[in-house]
Amino acid sequence: PGFVMGIIKIYSSTAPTGTFASTISNNTITLQYGYSFSGSASLHGIVNTWGAISMVPGSATINISNNNLFNFSVLASGTHMYGISNGIVASSLNINSNIFRGNTSSASLAGFTGILNTGSADNININNNKLGDASGNAITFSGVTSGDLNGISCPVAGNNATLSISGNNFQGFIQNVTGSGNHNYIKFAHATASAITDNINNNTFTNITANTSGNVTFIERSGVMALNAGATENCNNNSIVTGFSKPDGNGTVTFYNAASASLSGNTMVQTGNNFSNINFPNVNAMVGWNNSEGDPITGDGPTKTITSNVFTNWILGQGKATVIQLTCAGNNSSVSGNNISTLTSSSSFDDILGINLGISVQPGIITCSSNTIADIIAGNGANVTGIQSESFSNDRNISSNTISGLSTTGFSATTKGISIKQGS
Repeated sequence: PGFVMGIIKIYSSTAPTGTFASTISNNTITLQYGYSFSGSASLHGIVNTWGAISMVPGSATINISNNNLFNFSVLASGTHMYGISNGIVASSLNINSNIFRGNTSSASLAGFTGILNTGSADNININNNKLGDASGNAITFSGVTSGDLNGISCPVAGNNATLSISGNNFQGFIQNVTGSGNHNYIKFAHATASAITDNINNNTFTNITANTSGNVTFIERSGVMALNAGATENCNNNSIVTGFSKPDGNGTVTFYNAASASLSGNTMVQTGNNFSNINFPNVNAMVGWNNSEGDPITGDGPTKTITSNVFTNWILGQGKATVIQLTCAGNNSSVSGNNISTLTSSSSFDDILGINLGISVQPGIITCSSNTIADIIAGNGANVTGIQSESFSNDRNISSNTISGLSTTGFSATTKGISIKQGS
């Protein structure tokens, strides 16, 4: 067969009427897929779907909670492993407090997805799940795989929905042999049209070694926030626990990425995050914390607050590295009180930047203050800059920052505490 499923709830012919609740909870599931199958196949722990029918949003509450998905095993090369999948349109979706542990795969052409939601809902909560913990890894691939490893994926949310992906732990995404697929730990899309709040808070990434030549992204958002929608996105207090390493220097590493064309009249708050103890011998870019949300042509974007975050103890390779990137920021945006320190790079040609303030042409003020940038050491020939401000036509207050210990070698290499590339 092409599919193996532990629990499946499907409304294939007639939808329930009125307001109803559907609950899948307190189950323990163990599955094995060992079939030889010529096409793509998949193994699913829990599937919740409408099948061939549709449902009007606002009629259903879906609860998938407190389930144990233990010791799944895939032996076929093209079989993707899914933990929990929901495709039902609902008023409220709750996928909370589930545990994924001890799962293994020898698939060479497929990967792993812990939680996948493709059903639009007015209120989405994906909280307090453990994709791996101290008792066992989320997934172990025994051989080479080109498949992607995904933690939580939510590509669909209603325009007026609230979304929370918070309190989840990601631990043990193991590849015994270097693979080529991407790692995406939290990935969501939300095109907001009203004054809603999204919370991506208090997630932990515990001692992950990403043994792949592909890209690794910890948190990524997409979807356009409409002009003056009044939406707020909080991404706070997320952290690496113990450390993170990517032994293969190919691909990129990104801790946060927002690059959709969202407009002003919205707010993004990012505070208290800690992405430290990094070992990545990068050939390509270390992207770091990238908030480029906004229109890249006009420079219009949300008001952004990036404060009191910690990025320390990074050991990097020869590629470019930017710790914090701010682009397309609205009036009263700020990058303040961040700690960027003890970064060592062997780069001999690419720039190393602590904070890069990129293009933003909206009227108003952007503040960069009270940041600590210390002990950034680069290899022979690389330029090192503490704060760089470029290509702007608004006011920028760069004040009260502490910058020290920037170091490089080479005849043409430079160190700059603060660099103003364009503007006034």
